[in-house]
Amino acid sequence: MEKKGIRISMGELTNLTVTFESLIKGWHEEHIQEIKQKLGEYVLSIDGTYSYKNKTLYIFRSYENGVVLYANTAEKDDVPHFRPLLEKVVKMYGLPMAVISDMQPAIIESVKSVMPNIPHQYCQYHFIKNAGSFMEKEYKELGKAMKKKEVLANAKEVEADFKKTPK
Repeated sequence: MEKKGIRISMGELTNLTVTFESLIKGWHEEHIQEIKQKLGEYVLSIDGTYSYKNKTLYIFRSYENGVVLYANTAEKDDVPHFRPLLEKVVKMYGLPMAVISDMQPAIIESVKSVMPNIPHQYCQYHFIKNAGSFMEKEYKELGKAMKKKEVLANAKEVEADFKKTPK
């Protein structure tokens, strides 16, 4: 921050962050009923986004519109710590039509126990990313082939042509 001429201590930065987080949580809690009404039936997207010191920040969103329904931390990949987060989301918004998540065992097991009859699909991004780990050689070769064939450049060209086309 000093590069911009702003001097702020880590303690003050932490205090401001905690205050901001509290304001966001308070606003959200006051508007749960309004969010629920606008939400209607929804597909729940769960993502463990950030891990630090064996804790993971889990974000629960409506898949259709990206609205954050709830966010909190839990012990990384630990069912007893994750399950209450999922139960809270269900209590606030009701059961979703389906769930989309990465392949963390805590999420998989919690969804099975909290929502046994709800379809659960794995996020394609996470699935492909994980598939790359056990198919590393093939994954790298595919990436090289796509670069060689200029797939991204061709896709951008098609997108640009599509945008020019009158509707």
